[in-house]
Amino acid sequence: MKKSILIISDSTIFGGAEKNLYLLLKFLDKTKFNLTLACTDSKGTEILLDKIKDLKVKIVRFPAARYREFDIRTTYELIKIIYNIEPDIVYVNFVHHYDCKPVMFSIFPFFRKFAVIAAEQLVPNEDEVNIFKRKLNHLWIYIIDKYITIFIMVSNKNKETFINKFHIKNKKIKVIKNSIEIKRFKKNNIFRKEMNFKKEDRIIVTIARLTSQKGHIYLIKAIKKLVKKYRDLKFIFVGEGEIEFILKKIIKEYFLDNKIFFLGFREDIDNILNSSDIFILPSLYEGLPLSILEAMEHSLPVIATNVDGNAEVIQDKYNGYLVKKKSVNGLYNSISKLLDNYDIESQYLGCNAFLTLKKDFNIKKNIKIFEELFLSLNS
Repeated sequence: MKKSILIISDSTIFGGAEKNLYLLLKFLDKTKFNLTLACTDSKGTEILLDKIKDLKVKIVRFPAARYREFDIRTTYELIKIIYNIEPDIVYVNFVHHYDCKPVMFSIFPFFRKFAVIAAEQLVPNEDEVNIFKRKLNHLWIYIIDKYITIFIMVSNKNKETFINKFHIKNKKIKVIKNSIEIKRFKKNNIFRKEMNFKKEDRIIVTIARLTSQKGHIYLIKAIKKLVKKYRDLKFIFVGEGEIEFILKKIIKEYFLDNKIFFLGFREDIDNILNSSDIFILPSLYEGLPLSILEAMEHSLPVIATNVDGNAEVIQDKYNGYLVKKKSVNGLYNSISKLLDNYDIESQYLGCNAFLTLKKDFNIKKNIKIFEELFLSLNS
């Protein structure tokens, strides 16, 4: 008999967590599982829904929470969905657990009636959280721990942080690293032509939400120094977020308007990466970013900060460069080193990056781990 899995995503955008969810829905064996996706009614979910429309996945919608701490309307609608589906497993796709309260409140009335998997894409940095809020968050994790069968972490570092912060038992946590569907691409210049860049321009791309977590400000400061040494650099920022206005203001003050280009949300990521020369991710903390894996798929040399999941993908000087977080000089020196010896270094790093991806981060390999986990759980 097929197992019934209800997958809940309270996201209102299509980002890395949602890309992971799409791959899970695409590759899970439909002869073993009946899949239902419960997602919010926001416009940001339409991209995901369009991608899965032919995947034999039942779709139900619920209202996005207006209040992340508690929203009775969202909770009530999810309770009805769970009651109607009667799942064997509820799989909750979190960006991180602090923002999951309306979803988890909907699970409480069904205590022990099904297995609950909490897939955590990120363990948030609490450095800027006041002590009262921090204690409330820790209390919340203590409460929901009783209702969750398995926590899935995307990196070993995230698992270690989660155990140390919240004292969750090691046996309740399983690490399944993010992965992608690997394809081979031929180099093209579609994006370069779209942007009217010259043949000699070096295109350096960052794909990340425009939030303080992603560290754009440190990259911008490094760019200010780089353009004094290298004339033909073009930096591409792909993504949207709440600090876009602040970043653009700083760029204007630094007279970098003709060097840094904001593209917002884009679906043609492959074309952008295919025309690019270097990928950079200057995050302050991470789960295990798909953007790095996507860059490796295009055999791009990667420069990333030495944090969390980044360091579990990138091996310094083998398939990319790792730099200290918040280090303007580290970013400057790594980019300079790569540019000064680009033909040799980019080929060496890019080739090793693709081999690493193929060996360790292939969705077809990881999907077997998910299926074994789902089949092993009893409601």
